[in-house]
Amino acid sequence: MKSGIPPKGAPRSGDHKTKVKWSASQRFVGPYPEKTKQFFRLETLESALQKKLDERDYFLFRTLRDGLDGKVPDSLAIDWIYENKSRLVFSLLAGSRQGKHAASFLCLAKNHEEHTAALEQEYQALEILSKKHPKAFVSLLRSGLIFLPDRHQRREVNRELFSYLYKLPGDWSPLYVASSTQWGPRGTEVRRYSVQESERLKYLLICHLVTAYNAESFEGITPRQLAPDDLWVRKNKDRSLDLVIAGCRRLDRKLRPGQLVASLLFGSFSNGKEHLPLAPLRPDDFRRALAEALSKEEAARWGAAFFKQRKRHEGKLSAAQKSYLPGGDYLDALKDCFR
Repeated sequence: MKSGIPPKGAPRSGDHKTKVKWSASQRFVGPYPEKTKQFFRLETLESALQKKLDERDYFLFRTLRDGLDGKVPDSLAIDWIYENKSRLVFSLLAGSRQGKHAASFLCLAKNHEEHTAALEQEYQALEILSKKHPKAFVSLLRSGLIFLPDRHQRREVNRELFSYLYKLPGDWSPLYVASSTQWGPRGTEVRRYSVQESERLKYLLICHLVTAYNAESFEGITPRQLAPDDLWVRKNKDRSLDLVIAGCRRLDRKLRPGQLVASLLFGSFSNGKEHLPLAPLRPDDFRRALAEALSKEEAARWGAAFFKQRKRHEGKLSAAQKSYLPGGDYLDALKDCFR
């Protein structure tokens, strides 16, 4: 046997130790990164994850092993790809001695208090939606708590961070608002999709949100529950675009079809300076998105439900919102499209 080459076959329990390689490429940090508060040292997290792997815990070790078709993860590359105010996101690439590889993502709350509570609520919503609509949402793997020891060894400090793993095969990137008419893939450079491509992404998102609506329980997702980086996009070889939802703050309840239409028409995303309305530039594209997710007849009924309460929905808009959201002429044209 050559020196340095491990023998084939799974090692005995207790002898195995997954070799972890850490990096921080920050490749999805975005062209205009903002500093956010850090609640713990990265070295503390590294030690906590290594401990979970060494102990073969149910959350991390077994999920990685499942992705390797039952093979023991011999190596694990963890790359810190980006963060926002509430979470850290890492890409994971596990490998076995048999040459198998499995890629996944780890989403981790930034603290054990409000961010853990929010991320746990988000996971509960995603768990419902990803099972029913696998084409529109990422595939969840497992959730768990990661314990971070207090460096001052205070017994009363119990830092357990909620986290979950999901997979998203292929070359995907989260979005950011590049302008008032364009999306862009997050990265270290300023890149943006064309207006035509951005309109296609709006169309796909409207379809996903309408498809995810539960007409029996009146539950669904509105744009206000999404951030731009919750939306991940892939460009295919034929230059077409795919979009999936990787995050959702919570489900909106007591949501009638007309209210959902209003949220889609008056929903927007922001980069802090500019607002990107979700409503397509052409009113008929909005109608077509509803019809694709529902049917032409059902889309007409949803449209009628909105226009019955049109003044009420418009009355909730601030003066600032009215400056960049669809106005009266747009809504008049949309009403004609439903006829």
